[in-house]
Amino acid sequence: MKKSQFFSALPLFAAVCFLAASLTSCSNDDDDDDSSSSSVTLPASSGTNELSGKNWSVTDSGTGYSESEEWEFSDSTATYTIAYSYTDSDENETGSITETYKYTYDSENGLVYLALTKVSYTSEGTTYTWSSAAEYKKLASSVGGLTGDELADEYDSAVATFKTPVIYKYTISSTDSSLTLAEYFDGDLPTAAYFYKSLSSGSIRIKDCSIRISVYDENYNYTYYYIYPTYSDSTFTGTLYSCVEDEDSGEEVYTTLGTATGTYSTSGKGTSGSTITLTFTTVPDDASADITANTAFTLTQESDSDTYALES
Repeated sequence: MKKSQFFSALPLFAAVCFLAASLTSCSNDDDDDDSSSSSVTLPASSGTNELSGKNWSVTDSGTGYSESEEWEFSDSTATYTIAYSYTDSDENETGSITETYKYTYDSENGLVYLALTKVSYTSEGTTYTWSSAAEYKKLASSVGGLTGDELADEYDSAVATFKTPVIYKYTISSTDSSLTLAEYFDGDLPTAAYFYKSLSSGSIRIKDCSIRISVYDENYNYTYYYIYPTYSDSTFTGTLYSCVEDEDSGEEVYTTLGTATGTYSTSGKGTSGSTITLTFTTVPDDASADITANTAFTLTQESDSDTYALES
């Protein structure tokens, strides 16, 4: 389930950035309250719980590395764990990341609905745990050393992640009992499913609770723009951040540009082919000209699935 860059802010988390998703909001300590924890309301379960009491896993290994992923389901809680080990001539590193979810199910339609409640990261005997964006922000600041606009971006991303449901279409094989989880779009926003549109000099995507616009110049130098929107009544609003690589240091530099707003509409449901149309109504002055106000961008859902073997 490649959905977050939870750990990219912390130097000691660098080895697990393959997870890919982000967590973020304001650097003001007034935001450090329970509103940044999970607030997802899941639909009621229906049918038979085909997942409870079972574990599924998959392992990938090669020269110098080993990675395993495991899903474990109880009656109402699911845990997703990645354990990794990297070895090279300079260092050895092992660790694990566990995401805990509450979940409900619809067995007739083969759907499972999840809401993130806790993340734990263990490396070299030290464990870090957070159950809200506010707790993550404190780690990003105290351990990762983030400040200012970069910390604000990380917090906004975390808030969005804890408030976005994850939905999968699940299939349990009748031959080997393997579990396939395919990202599912139910027609509503926010969504953890992947939507994409190519632009003349970049792309725009919805993924991991964010809208990301990537733009490149004639020398293929990229600028990335991130919004972690709040959606309501066919409108969205959020802070627009830019991220560029400093030419001298090679480090990413984040800048808060201001508030972006817009309207949206959706079409379709399922694991691929649905669409989301975004129209920006206000865009900060320093944003790329590619983020054009009053222009509709229609993004198409792309399929994303993984298969896991049943543990005996």
